[in-house]
Amino acid sequence: KLKNILSNESLENEISEEFILYYNVPTYSSSKSKKLEKDKILVPSHIIGFCIQKIIEYDLFIRLKQFTSKIIANIKYVTSKNINDRYFWLSNVFELKCVVETIYNNEKEIREKDDIAIVSDVLKCFNDLVTEIYNMIWKSLSTHIKNETQLKATKINDPKKDIVYYLKRSYKKLKFFYNEDAFNDLLLEEGVNLICTSWYSNYTIKRNSLMKKYETRIQDVERHLQINYITVIQENSKKIYEWLIQNKISMNSSCESLLQSISKHNTNSLTDEKIMLCFTELKINDICFEFEIPSYRKIKKLKVKNVPNSAYLTSTLFELKV
Repeated sequence: KLKNILSNESLENEISEEFILYYNVPTYSSSKSKKLEKDKILVPSHIIGFCIQKIIEYDLFIRLKQFTSKIIANIKYVTSKNINDRYFWLSNVFELKCVVETIYNNEKEIREKDDIAIVSDVLKCFNDLVTEIYNMIWKSLSTHIKNETQLKATKINDPKKDIVYYLKRSYKKLKFFYNEDAFNDLLLEEGVNLICTSWYSNYTIKRNSLMKKYETRIQDVERHLQINYITVIQENSKKIYEWLIQNKISMNSSCESLLQSISKHNTNSLTDEKIMLCFTELKINDICFEFEIPSYRKIKKLKVKNVPNSAYLTSTLFELKV
């Protein structure tokens, strides 16, 4: 009877409707001091994982491809529509990946090559989906950082608009849905990297623009920058740095160096090599895609100290503005 149910193509439609498309995803709330029970968080992955396991037990490998393709397509759909659900589905898809990986390792020596190749393809699809959802979350972080008013070097009266408040919420939300610590820390690291480079870029462009415009009033320019940019940037970067230390969240060396340099207004220590290293770890291609980099023709008239000569990298730096 179970084999007949698994063979029926309506199975994936019913599971998709019940546990993906119309599933009541648990809502994160900062007022909840404890995480939800693990069984409640991972209900979809446990149901789907059970079906995958039984499909393989009954040697229904053609059905395995059909079933998982439909499931993956529907997960992609819901994560593309709802930003908040991405944290939940990252955890569930990672769980599914582990289920399939365990089955693959246990079965690869006793199954036919063609059959185990299908399981391998399914495992690759779940691996790709984990990466895709992770990138969705990262891009939503960068979009928020790009648009938030506090990055315009202005003082914030509303605590909920503070960048540290946003980082705290993101970190708690990731932990709330049982996501891996490696995902949590890497997401925050890239978010902080983006914040730092944005601040540095914004300050440097403003400084050079004012210096060119008021060549004879350098002291006035420095005073204006100190009041309207440096002080606020130092305060915000110091808050981020202290929060990272308090929560024992480690940053890579280039990010930490950048954060310390900005907080101390020691921008002269930011050599070309340090900036280039930071951008390498920031995944330049993703940034260029996200921020729609302008042509070099629009950029080349500007002159900024401590920026590599590469037009590609320079345009990226300029576009990372707040």
